[in-house]
Amino acid sequence: MPTDAPPRVPSTFIGLSQPDGVTDRMDDGSLDLQGNRIHYRQQNGGGDSMVLIHGWASSSRMWLRELEAFGGHYRCLALDLPGHGLSTKPPLPWYSLPNFVSVTHAFIHALHAQPACFVGHSLGGSIALDYALRYPEDVRSLVLVNPVITGQLQFSLRWLYRRWPSRLIVTVTRRVWPRLATRLQQSLAANRLPLVPQGPLRRNLDDLTQATADSLLGTARAARNDLSPGLEHVRAPTLVVLGRRDRTVPPEDGRLAARRIPGARLVELPTDHHPGDEAPEAFVQALREFLDRPLSHPA
Repeated sequence: MPTDAPPRVPSTFIGLSQPDGVTDRMDDGSLDLQGNRIHYRQQNGGGDSMVLIHGWASSSRMWLRELEAFGGHYRCLALDLPGHGLSTKPPLPWYSLPNFVSVTHAFIHALHAQPACFVGHSLGGSIALDYALRYPEDVRSLVLVNPVITGQLQFSLRWLYRRWPSRLIVTVTRRVWPRLATRLQQSLAANRLPLVPQGPLRRNLDDLTQATADSLLGTARAARNDLSPGLEHVRAPTLVVLGRRDRTVPPEDGRLAARRIPGARLVELPTDHHPGDEAPEAFVQALREFLDRPLSHPA
């Protein structure tokens, strides 16, 4: 079955996705890695590296405020994971946590960005955590934002993992999603939806339309890994940020990570799944306080 992205309507938000008061002055680049073209944004402050990893159906655009906030002092890199944003959209079998970690490893080493502070949101938190377990020498520090730790979400994805329903869901989604994505793009382009022009919901919907059926389903399946047995083995200084009202990832996943990762710090904010969008000043301040403190590595 074809896995190409749906026919493109000019995106209403690419290049316009910066929050109020943030100018999109980042450099864009791309790399060919492991058969995928990886798009990324960079704000080079010349200091230590910071790598920002988004989650399901998102893109590097979710990190524009953080790129702006920290780009003066860090070499900040935010990539579009395969299947997302402007990067290649692989077929369904490609999507797995090990493959996401592997391409992130190739990305960081191609740009000579190691060691780095890794910041991961949701599934991006899973990728950052698994990366820290596999390649601890690359990780200077770790920030997990509403991370998926146990593989369990607030809603069940068991229907996606079983063989027969999975085949049916894949077939139906491949047929229906291109039309839905195109209609959503058209509505965004014509401003037919009651959304703030440069608000996070508009950006999230636009990022959603950039995905294919295979990337949506495959990335959701990649979130099913239980990483909790490895938490005690993390050696990087770690900050966990969670939204107490998260309706996507159980907040207890973040609390579990904070309890088990040696020396980890926990910050809870009164938000849902996107603290960086819902409480941007508090979120940036939490990262700044963590990064400004002398890093003490667990024994």
